[in-house]
Amino acid sequence: MEFTISPFKTSNLNQLTQLPPKEWQSNVYELFLHNEWQPWFFPYQAMVANKLAGFGMFFLFEENAWLGWILVDKKFRNQGIGTAITTQMVEKAKELGAKNLILTATELGMPIYEKLGFRISSHYRFFNPPELIKPIYERSKIRPASKKDLNRIMDLDTEATGEKRTELIRYYLEDCFVYENIEVTGFYMPNFGNGYVVASNRDSGIELLNFRLKKNKKCIAIPDQNEIAIEYFLQNGFTEGYKIPRMILGKEPAWKPGMIFSRAAGYCG
Repeated sequence: MEFTISPFKTSNLNQLTQLPPKEWQSNVYELFLHNEWQPWFFPYQAMVANKLAGFGMFFLFEENAWLGWILVDKKFRNQGIGTAITTQMVEKAKELGAKNLILTATELGMPIYEKLGFRISSHYRFFNPPELIKPIYERSKIRPASKKDLNRIMDLDTEATGEKRTELIRYYLEDCFVYENIEVTGFYMPNFGNGYVVASNRDSGIELLNFRLKKNKKCIAIPDQNEIAIEYFLQNGFTEGYKIPRMILGKEPAWKPGMIFSRAAGYCG
């Protein structure tokens, strides 16, 4: 079977909506709404004639690149399409300066990534809040972020992720909230993926988690090194779901996973 790999064309968005599994709770149009035309976003398509057979994308942040949404239509699996898309993205990301490539793997995709040299470095764990949860937080310490907070927020993000994501963080600043007790020690970006929470200590992390849960009761994914969040979830009636591996090709960024109290998305951490 012949197929071609090329940069994604938005005329194929309707076809792309059919590829993600339902359990991802993903919104294709929202993904492109926030990322199309952005300097960090590189989407690719695999086409068989006029049919979208596969998709993949990567986010590039200087020497670090995140691969995500690597999908192949069930009708076209086991034809080498997943491997071809991933290989194309790895090569392109390296060409653009990436030294370290990161992704989260499904069971289906892991054999492909292992063959390309990716290795498991850690895991993300998923927790579902109780149905009747009534989150409590101290309103006086949480406020909308302003432009004067940008540098502090970027510093916290860099410390947490080990990545320099200046333009991405700037993009989400308008809807961001910060936790401030003398100084800003955490932030929450409700429109970044599933709701991104970073904090430098327990108090700000738990307060921002509860603030997030006030309106967003979707499951929360965290690095398995965040013992503070895990203990809080287990003590407050959250149920643990599945966990997925974080895989690296190159070196693991010098991140601090204990600062991440709610991961944004599988394609960017």
